[in-house]
Amino acid sequence: MYLGIDLGTSNSAIVGTDGAEIRLFKTADGTDVLPSVININKLGHKFVGSRAYQQALLSPENVAQGFKRLMGTSSPVKFKAADLAMLPEECSAEIIRTLLGQVRTEAGDIEIEGTVVTIPAAFNQMQCEATIRAAEMAGLERVGLLQEPIAAAMASMAHAKNKNGQFLVYDLGGGTFDVALVQSVNGTVSVVAHEGINMLGGRDFDRNIVNSLVRPWLINNFNLPPDFQSDKRFSRLIGVARAAAERAKIELSSADRTIIFAGDEDVRIQDLDGTDVYLDVEITRKDLDGLTCDHIDATIELCRKILREHGYSHEDIDRVVFIGGPSKMPWVRSRVPQELGIAADLNTDPMTAVAVGAAIFAESRDWSGSSSARKTTRGMESSRGAVEIRYDFPARTSEDRARIRVRPSSAIDGKGFTLQAEGSEGGNSGFLAITSDLVVQVPLPKRGENVIRITVLDPAGRPVASASTLISITKTFASAAGIPATQTVSVKIVDSAGGSERNMLEPLVEKGTLLPAKGTKTFKAARSITGGGEGHIDVDLYQQSPGVPEPELNLFVGSFRIDAEKHLEKGETLRRGEEILIHWHMDDNGLLNSTIEIPSIGRTFDTDKFYADTAGHQNFDGQDGAALAYSVLADAERELAAAEQSIGASAGTVLDTVRAKLLTQRNELAQAHDADSRRSVTEEARGMRQELSRLRHAPEHRAAILRQELAEAERTFNEDIRDDADPRVCETFDRLASTVRSAISANVLDDAERALKAMDGIVFRELLSQMPYLIQFFINLAAERYLAVDKALHDRIVDDGETAAEAQDRDALRKAISRLFDNRFTVGGGDKALNTVASLMRG
Repeated sequence: MYLGIDLGTSNSAIVGTDGAEIRLFKTADGTDVLPSVININKLGHKFVGSRAYQQALLSPENVAQGFKRLMGTSSPVKFKAADLAMLPEECSAEIIRTLLGQVRTEAGDIEIEGTVVTIPAAFNQMQCEATIRAAEMAGLERVGLLQEPIAAAMASMAHAKNKNGQFLVYDLGGGTFDVALVQSVNGTVSVVAHEGINMLGGRDFDRNIVNSLVRPWLINNFNLPPDFQSDKRFSRLIGVARAAAERAKIELSSADRTIIFAGDEDVRIQDLDGTDVYLDVEITRKDLDGLTCDHIDATIELCRKILREHGYSHEDIDRVVFIGGPSKMPWVRSRVPQELGIAADLNTDPMTAVAVGAAIFAESRDWSGSSSARKTTRGMESSRGAVEIRYDFPARTSEDRARIRVRPSSAIDGKGFTLQAEGSEGGNSGFLAITSDLVVQVPLPKRGENVIRITVLDPAGRPVASASTLISITKTFASAAGIPATQTVSVKIVDSAGGSERNMLEPLVEKGTLLPAKGTKTFKAARSITGGGEGHIDVDLYQQSPGVPEPELNLFVGSFRIDAEKHLEKGETLRRGEEILIHWHMDDNGLLNSTIEIPSIGRTFDTDKFYADTAGHQNFDGQDGAALAYSVLADAERELAAAEQSIGASAGTVLDTVRAKLLTQRNELAQAHDADSRRSVTEEARGMRQELSRLRHAPEHRAAILRQELAEAERTFNEDIRDDADPRVCETFDRLASTVRSAISANVLDDAERALKAMDGIVFRELLSQMPYLIQFFINLAAERYLAVDKALHDRIVDDGETAAEAQDRDALRKAISRLFDNRFTVGGGDKALNTVASLMRG
């Protein structure tokens, strides 16, 4: 049997198929979906599903939910009573184990041919890899991934009478939002385009309810600290409030009003006056609509964007397919079709469709190799001997009929031979004359394998046994034409044109590339390293957002370091300018594997899967998580202030919108009490910084931005460097400044940007030659312990750096700074000094 698993943020489901029938495996409670919730009590007993969900109101500190949104991070999921912490992927593995238990309960100990687990289209490389690890932890050996919108589209086509058309898949889940523009031709689904928002879903709606309704009610009715949401004494209250808010939200799908309720016996918390706290907050459907309006409007705008950018109007789209629990909200079901002008598909089950589509996709794969591959869709049979005939036909199709093309040898073409095609379930073509243009249409009455018997007669009407054959055609529920890459993966390179250096990104795998795919990209070493020395070449990969060229503003995917001491023989040299080849392969799961070849020294390095190791995953928990979120928000605020100063009113309403978003996220972070909330703020801040980057790089604004950056570079140089600098350095700096001005005047802005980067490099080098600045720079890095991958290593490096600073040992302090950089997350930063020069150049 082939299995499909919808591993959801709020609910999960599992479906099996043998190709002929689809079977939904229900939970022990008889429900279609399993709540993605885990409860571990003080005795260490573990409960998964509805029983755990019921404890969310009674014992929230011992219940984990929503951990899918933390996949790909090292944020711990804590169970207080058991004094236990698990990684998000370990929690996901528990959900998968429970789902597999449902299969064994209903179907026994069946052989699992292959399993497909679905993921949001917006999932990054680390999240995809974490999902694979979770499935393997749960005991699955042959497992693959599929984007949720594609699975939903396949499920929508499975029982559709009309298997042709174009539609939008609107997937609003508990944690993420995805939209896909999909075409179907005879039940074969292809994705034209897809977009997603990684941190937008039902949990965000719950948080809005708590922050906007429950929190003010609590403040008005009880004596609580203003910051009680981040006060550990009241963490239980927040957990209870969130659980009660979620239940009220669900009730409003079928009621106009309800109560967010939890009695004092459930809350079990007293306020500062010793009064028992309870919840009794009325919420109406209108209230909920208002609280979710901005989020829903963001999803609608993304739908419009995907249509607009690909040349479609609402009239070209047949229907909107709703997927995910929150998509059942009446507000969503009415507003989305109305705003888009596209009819809603209300026949597809939003809770189980993704698992159904995943199972259908799993059956379409050949799992015999080390990784799955698409089963062949074309078949061929032939007879040998005196009568030679070849039959070409679809080996797999979702249509009700199949066409068999008959290709006889010239010896029998039109010579009186006949054939008959007869199905095992009935249906007979009658005897037809065999000619080179003969096409036989045969019915496919059942799902799964349909066997067609071909009988050949000679001109005298006698059967020709050697020419007769059996043809097997599998009738499928639906199929996928190809799986597109969801993100552009790029390599960090340095552009040294014009004598200056600036980091940029060079695409390796473009978004939309049909998978699996492979290729080779040629780069050159940007520096020389010699075996036995301390140098290295880093191959850094980023998930690049459209129109954002700065590496530091994009999501860091992973890195492979060619270390002179570890990887090169003593005396062996890789020289600047010599070729470095990246041979890459991206599988159907969207995971990148590669080897790095250095032809000049005859070396090849296997990087395995190219993603950030689990040790490098960011932790959004506790004070470190809060500090990380605040630092990214601070960077966004600095960049916004700079944009307001240089661009101002010419940016229209964009800057006002970003300013409003920043204020909202500041408020969200002030009330954040868990890793999920902090990660959400961090993702929003990254999005704002990318929006500002696109604004800065817009042709109409680049000159103004460059003028401001030139003024800032000259101010820093004149105030902090010029008086003590070598005259030759001053001359070079002034010459570059003149180049920037001339290039801006001539509208040769790329040249201006390169010269400006060279000026920044001079400023940075000169400042680092000043011991007071070097010490302050070290102090700033040391204070950012929350960015350290290995906290203990960070502390040891800081000790070494402090010793070097006291001894005024410039070289030792520089080395400590370099080691601190190597041991920190890549999250960007307002300080240009943090953007270390890339090790590769364009080939």
